[in-house]
Amino acid sequence: MELKPEEKYRAVISPDIFPTAEPEYTYSTFAVVRAPYGPKLLNSPEKTHKGSKLNLTAPDFPLNYVWVEASRRLLDIAELHGTCTWLEAGLEIRQPFDFDFEASKEEEEEEKGEEEEKTCKLAIAVPREREGKKQEEIPLIEIRALSRTDEKMLCLARRGKKLCLDLPSFPEYGPQKLEIRCIFEPGAKFCVIELLPEGKEPCRKYISVRHFTPSSPLQEWTWFADSPFRGGYRFRKKVFDKEPGPWLNPLNPSVPLLIRVKAGEEREEPEQQGTKTSRTRIGPGTRGSEKS
Repeated sequence: MELKPEEKYRAVISPDIFPTAEPEYTYSTFAVVRAPYGPKLLNSPEKTHKGSKLNLTAPDFPLNYVWVEASRRLLDIAELHGTCTWLEAGLEIRQPFDFDFEASKEEEEEEKGEEEEKTCKLAIAVPREREGKKQEEIPLIEIRALSRTDEKMLCLARRGKKLCLDLPSFPEYGPQKLEIRCIFEPGAKFCVIELLPEGKEPCRKYISVRHFTPSSPLQEWTWFADSPFRGGYRFRKKVFDKEPGPWLNPLNPSVPLLIRVKAGEEREEPEQQGTKTSRTRIGPGTRGSEKS
């Protein structure tokens, strides 16, 4: 409808309205996202709708969503910080995010149904993908888990639209295996060592004893790590009729333990990369290396 100049501030409209008639109209949605050179406005195609009520859901907006979920038991022991990275016009866009520990506790109290596992969820909005995207263009999710009790840090990275984080997400949690090899020099007859999972008290319940001889120099030791921040082990040489030596600092089980046994020596130092567990960056699919 156009208004004449003399009708600029006044007009009479006589629409035809029927009590049972439903309005019909077009609509579109929009979103503002990060872009290489600043904020970018995204618009969805126009759609036609009929009815007095319009319900919009996530697929109605010109966005895709990367979902990240963390279990309650993981949040109890770790602070989780992350970054979602995607490509736009050939340049990387990085969106940092954090899991709110206190907010997740409040949501847990409000939830009903104790049988359901409690988790904290968040969504990162990214521009809607084009068809035929390359693998390197799929959003990359990087996670840093910081221990709430010490300075240890674990890292992982995954590509995809959904990431569920729990204790088993980290290879340092759960069943662990260590390969132990003794190299006997001439005159050496046997070697006895004691092994202890990281974080456990040195008592009979947790200490494992392994015997080695020149005819049996290789063994494997397995244990269960109940925390991803306690996935290492400690060991010491055992000498009969004498006080055992001190426990060494936690070591990484992904590196085989090599012990040289010399004739007449009571204690030997292990040949392994690293003698101390510290804040270590760990990439996807690897356990990382220990730092001295």
